[in-house]
Amino acid sequence: MGGCCIPITFRGTPREILAQLIAAKEVTSMRKEEGWHIYQPDEDWTYIPIYDERLCPTCESFGGIWNGTLIPVQLPDTNSEHPNERLANNERYPNTHVTFPHLRGQCRCLLHFDDYLRTLAERLMAEIEVIVL
Repeated sequence: MGGCCIPITFRGTPREILAQLIAAKEVTSMRKEEGWHIYQPDEDWTYIPIYDERLCPTCESFGGIWNGTLIPVQLPDTNSEHPNERLANNERYPNTHVTFPHLRGQCRCLLHFDDYLRTLAERLMAEIEVIVL
């Protein structure tokens, strides 16, 4: 995770520590396979309009930080595929012009999940801390 280090202290007898390590590994493996549902309250997403002569007023007004819980409600057509480019794991295509059909042309904007590695690391550590405590 790019040098991200969050210390965890295991306490108890050797047998208890071993049990905690095994449980922590199981949580980590589960999250590696399953991940988390996207658009959670601890997620900050930046709506990034394309600022040029084709920018529509609706997309321009959406520019800025969005809480993850607002995206499926206010931009329900958001998806992981962009018509013109490959998206990173922490990016989504808002598809704003489909959600608001009065808008003309194809939306070219982008949603970017800010600090996603930190957010996911904090979630994982919170789950492991429950085991260790």
